[in-house]
Amino acid sequence: MDFLSRGSRFDEPFDLFGSSDPIHSDYYETNDEYILEIDLPGYQKENMNIHYHNGYLSVMANKEETRQNVHFLRKERYVGNYERTFYVGSIDDRKMKASYQNGILIIHMPKVKIESKEKSVRID
Repeated sequence: MDFLSRGSRFDEPFDLFGSSDPIHSDYYETNDEYILEIDLPGYQKENMNIHYHNGYLSVMANKEETRQNVHFLRKERYVGNYERTFYVGSIDDRKMKASYQNGILIIHMPKVKIESKEKSVRID
């Protein structure tokens, strides 16, 4: 099922738990694939985990505070664990690819190719 056909607001259909977290994402499609972009500035690639199972894509990442013995007057940057699950439906999980550039995690999920076989059947 196409994610856009499941709801009226753009982020509700594929976001299982809501988007109240401080991390933002965009989910869109081209003719051949779905693409998920997640802003994860300051995270390290080795501290990210992506898992696809039965139509759900889970993204987990961890960022620890590196500054010790400081008294913050204001702290607006998010530090800690990030975990979010998206409903993405049927995709070709063997061809999924992910990259992390300039603080943005980009996940490419090829659509499942459905071959249409037109045939004519006579029903008596």
